[in-house]
Amino acid sequence: MVPILNAIGTAVAIRTIDDFGPDLICEAPSRTVKRLAKELREQGAELVVALTHQREHNDFELANNLPSNLVDIILGGHDHLYAHTLINGIHILRSGSDFKQFSYIEGFRDRDTISGWHFNILRRDIVSSIPEDPDTLQIAARLTSGLDLGFDKPILFTSNPLDGRFSTVRQRESSLGNFICDLLRFYYDTDCALLSGGTIRGDQIYPPGVVKLRDMLSCFPFPDPVTVLRIRGHALLAALENGVSQLPVLEGRFCQVSNVCYGVRLGGPPGSRITFLRVGGNPIESERTYTVATAGYMSRGKDGFSSLHIDRPDVEELVGEDSGAQIVKILRAYSLGLKVLGAWNCRYDKTEGGLPEPPFPNTSPESDKANNLGKTTGLQIHPKREGSNPDDDPLVPNSCIHAITSVSFGSPSFVDHQYCLFIARRAVRRWMRNIGFRTQTLRAIQYDADSPPDWMPTISPQLEGRILVE
Repeated sequence: MVPILNAIGTAVAIRTIDDFGPDLICEAPSRTVKRLAKELREQGAELVVALTHQREHNDFELANNLPSNLVDIILGGHDHLYAHTLINGIHILRSGSDFKQFSYIEGFRDRDTISGWHFNILRRDIVSSIPEDPDTLQIAARLTSGLDLGFDKPILFTSNPLDGRFSTVRQRESSLGNFICDLLRFYYDTDCALLSGGTIRGDQIYPPGVVKLRDMLSCFPFPDPVTVLRIRGHALLAALENGVSQLPVLEGRFCQVSNVCYGVRLGGPPGSRITFLRVGGNPIESERTYTVATAGYMSRGKDGFSSLHIDRPDVEELVGEDSGAQIVKILRAYSLGLKVLGAWNCRYDKTEGGLPEPPFPNTSPESDKANNLGKTTGLQIHPKREGSNPDDDPLVPNSCIHAITSVSFGSPSFVDHQYCLFIARRAVRRWMRNIGFRTQTLRAIQYDADSPPDWMPTISPQLEGRILVE
């Protein structure tokens, strides 16, 4: 009989969950394990396995607090690393994450050990030299065949690597974090943006080249909408203090930022580690109000972000979770907006008389960003050969590509996109009718995966010194 004690975690981890219902009872892991393991031993269990989801040091503490012959092995997680330790006669094993590593475990009766068991534990790393199983490949291909076409659609082209590793986004400035936070800030036209590093789940470096929708969906798998808050400077400072409070531990609460610069002193006590904080280049003012784009998870006060909780009297929710856009949607909207701008091969601020008023009512719940359409600060125009958009509806041929450091102007809202597409498609269809072109002719044009299509904008996110760790 080999029972497994499941769902063992700390109160800190429990507090990050949105809602467990009214009947949840949370008690110390060691107390729970002692009670349940003793019951299992009395029922005749020969081997007891504790399956935990908590930090490695919490598993060490659990093992030290357990008497002998109660638990034989602890299979842990949450740290996204591989480690094997023997503490107080109890094996503690963590087998990595994301199917990058596995563990092969053999158990033998051994009366000479404290627990009465001897374990042979072999680490198995998943590398490209391991042949794939043909039957599994066929099953996966059948299940994903209808999704690949949409997931493999390119949305951006980056000339710089996008660093989304946990070791980066959870303890220092990240190029990917800069880009995403800039998107949120410009999309909602806020003073700044905060995003916890735990929101970025890719745990890899996305190399220069085409960025596909699949990449961003794997990087942002949670349907957590973006919210907009109006808070005071002291609340913003408290949120950033919370983000750095657990360093150097790779906690997801560490914040990536936009239009914010701050310094961190690791030797300082938690709650007093921020050495300076500037918003828009100016020192923070404790009683001044700032608009902040952030994740709904953070605006609910999770992971210690109590200063951002929407129930606080000094926090005003401007865009709630019901109307907030998801990060992947904002990325897609940004891509579509730049393709439209590039297809027109012009700058809105150079258009004589500007654009006419959109024919659609502005029903966007986020904020009015119509004026942002004219902002093109930092754009560099480079000649490119003429190409076309392979989307279902053709766009105007493009002869320029934008080289952008992070984000240099606001992404149009959904209504703005529809208006731009409406104008572009109407003009292209009229032009195609006049010269005898068919839509299928443009759709058939292919592109090289190693170079950007002519209709695709290029981004170049960089490290800009937004977060200075002392």
